[in-house]
Amino acid sequence: MKFALATARKFWQIISKKKLTFLLMLAIATYCSITILQPAIATYSKNEIKLNISSQLSQSAQPSLLEQGSRLYEQGNLTEAVATWQKALLTYRNRQSSETDKLSAQLNEALCLNYLSMAYQELGEWQQAQTTIAQSSALLDQQLLNSKEGKSIAARISNTQGSLQLAMGNPQTALESWKTAEERYTQLGDDIGILGSQTNQAQALQALGLFRLASEQLEAIELRLQKQPDSMLKSVSLHSLGTTLQTLGDLTKSQKILEQSLSIAQKLNNPAESSATLISIGNNFRFIKDVDVALQKYEQAAAISPVNILRLEAQALNLSLLIESDRLPQVQALWQQIEPELTKLQPSRRSIYLIVNLSESLMKIKALNARPISTSEMANLLTMALKQAQTIQDRRAESFAIGALGGLYEQNQQLDEAYQLAQRALALAQSANADDLLYRWQWLSGRILNQQGKTDLAIPFYNQAIKNIQNLRRELIATSPEVQFAFRDRIEPIYRELVSLLLKSDQPSQENLIQARLTLESLQVVELENFFRAACLNIQPQQIDAIDSNSAVIYSAILRDRLAIILSLPKEPLQYYSANISQTELEENADKFLQALHPAFSERIRLKVSQKLYDLILRPIEKSLTEKQIKNLVFVLDGSLRNLPMAALHDGKQYVVEKYSVALTPGLQILGAKALDRSQLRVWLGALSESRQGFAALDGVKFEASQIAKTIPTDLELNNDFTKLNLRKGLTEKATPIVHLATHGQFSSDPESTFILAWDDRITVPDFYKFLRDRTDNRSQPLELLVLSACKTAEGDVKAILGLAGIALRSGARSTIGSLWAVNDESTSKLMSNFYDILIKEPTISKAEALQKSQISILKDSQYKHPYYWAAFVLVGSWL
Repeated sequence: MKFALATARKFWQIISKKKLTFLLMLAIATYCSITILQPAIATYSKNEIKLNISSQLSQSAQPSLLEQGSRLYEQGNLTEAVATWQKALLTYRNRQSSETDKLSAQLNEALCLNYLSMAYQELGEWQQAQTTIAQSSALLDQQLLNSKEGKSIAARISNTQGSLQLAMGNPQTALESWKTAEERYTQLGDDIGILGSQTNQAQALQALGLFRLASEQLEAIELRLQKQPDSMLKSVSLHSLGTTLQTLGDLTKSQKILEQSLSIAQKLNNPAESSATLISIGNNFRFIKDVDVALQKYEQAAAISPVNILRLEAQALNLSLLIESDRLPQVQALWQQIEPELTKLQPSRRSIYLIVNLSESLMKIKALNARPISTSEMANLLTMALKQAQTIQDRRAESFAIGALGGLYEQNQQLDEAYQLAQRALALAQSANADDLLYRWQWLSGRILNQQGKTDLAIPFYNQAIKNIQNLRRELIATSPEVQFAFRDRIEPIYRELVSLLLKSDQPSQENLIQARLTLESLQVVELENFFRAACLNIQPQQIDAIDSNSAVIYSAILRDRLAIILSLPKEPLQYYSANISQTELEENADKFLQALHPAFSERIRLKVSQKLYDLILRPIEKSLTEKQIKNLVFVLDGSLRNLPMAALHDGKQYVVEKYSVALTPGLQILGAKALDRSQLRVWLGALSESRQGFAALDGVKFEASQIAKTIPTDLELNNDFTKLNLRKGLTEKATPIVHLATHGQFSSDPESTFILAWDDRITVPDFYKFLRDRTDNRSQPLELLVLSACKTAEGDVKAILGLAGIALRSGARSTIGSLWAVNDESTSKLMSNFYDILIKEPTISKAEALQKSQISILKDSQYKHPYYWAAFVLVGSWL
């Protein structure tokens, strides 16, 4: 079946334009408009278009062209908006009959050029954006700058300059521009302008990697907003702040602020803003995987929206979540409501993205007979979106369109046509300077070529896609809620598919092995940054030879049809092994192994599945490990393997821990490998033995704390002394090299579900980061070791170990020891006291070896020989 051309784009970007923006009018109907994922991030300046221009400038009929352009801009008709503003520009330049008219026209011209620059930014016309904003700024001479109107326009120009500078990769310059805007708004006494500029500054600070300062800035903005009387300006400002916090990953505070924004909008009877805020609240619940509540919020947003496209956007989010959660009967019913409304949409970027996003969501339904529309009908729908893109002359939207159609052709196995469309979408993205789109169409091109058996041609496209992701990782991860939604489907597969291509041969070349290893490490980095919702990891490539000559690094990659293992030995070429096992079967075995580690399961079952995994992962490399006299195994694990205790694998005679010390690392690129300084070992110990916040008492914690205190100098904070504030002081003021937390906690792939329990509160990953920054600011010694002795991984979460790795990295600890499940109190006390005793008495031993010896000591205790009691403890980070 042949299709017509059509459009592309996912609809997660419904809220992107609002991330760091403040709306300044009550016409909020388009506040929740779909936008694109691009470096030119929406800022406060873009919403200043919505000011009532005629009330500040000339009251003649001519400024209405500005308003007409503004409406077109808000609707997503960027090309028409530009044409309208260009007409206005000519009018102002020709209307200078008197000195007063000249000054008024000059102000209008400056404002119009400012708006043009903003539109050019969205269109990816960077040179024209730079030219027009420079012209706008040059028009404001000192006489105009002394006037109230001139200062107001100058402030807007500074905001637009900041937006452009950030888009061009100059966050420091953008920060200075937004500070200038703040100064000008301060002179005008414009509180909302001040808050908008400050919010933009937080965006720049985030782009600079100054996350603590960005967070402090947002906290100050919140305090100032709370002092404002209730109004729609306050509601939309809180909405914007809430979505900014959402982007930064602080969902708890985001939810609180969004609920307040909604309350004000409802009290003031503004259904459009209420609908937009409900969508943002729904996205928060979507982040934490509370599907039912997220669906409820989207439904509420659609039900109250007075604006057709806003209602459809809420329904589109609802539809996609129904598809993700496999609720296909509800998909059919909802589609019947949506479909008749699509033909009523006026051409705009917003409507194009909506149509394409709906189409791409429907493409995710694998069973063709379960889709609410046929493939040909989907092609017709995309054709409609494409025609809209061509009508408004929007190359970015056209690139989306053609790329989406290429995906539809690919799905229908019309690969030659699909490749042609992918190349056309790629060319349009390049011509529109849409760097953020390139990786999508490069990936599509690579997929198609791979399906055609053209591996050598496919690999360069995959390489280009990953290179673009690496270059854009701050924008892709730190600034887009859409990416957290789509990471599993849109980012992660690119890395895995490249690894699969590089390792397609039974004997890959060293070049391919090296590239595959780097790709696996890069995947670990982007997974962690997606977890943090911030591109915050420093990447420094290292070789195992430079770290430890007695260690081997074992990389695993779970591919669709096999398990790939790359072995890195000191001063040796990389080695490659693979096992023919499907991803599903491997994950089933991993799950069986975890279950079998419970004492309720028989030893026969446990050893059987343990040996099977050993045969897959370690048996092929046994000989090499023995020949190189390897003492320590460093695992860079993939997928469900990351939740498994490698020390508990069994070779048929003994456990791995009886032969090797074991460590986990997200990769050598982000490893701060350095041996433990034994000169001033001291522990800050926070312990919680009593029941708190619904968690059971930990009866053995007091004994554990007392045993540790007997072994190593210890500062103990027990029960009501173990507070969040005291932990901060312990990390910053005491600055002991070891911090040990004997308390409840959970590791999860969701940052909001990853926490450590203190007496008065939960300590989150962002909390650890803030405490670390305070420690760094005080120039204290590094945190050598963080021990979390009573935590567990979230059940059913195959990526739960990301939570442990996240705490490890955010705490700044060079090494972290954590437990994969809650373990018997008494055995934990013995293991931990043994661990510290070994560290003290054997100064040449590594942390990994100290953990190994303490685990073996428990294993040899007949009461605790079962792996349940000792295998839960894993070391993440530097093993030295």
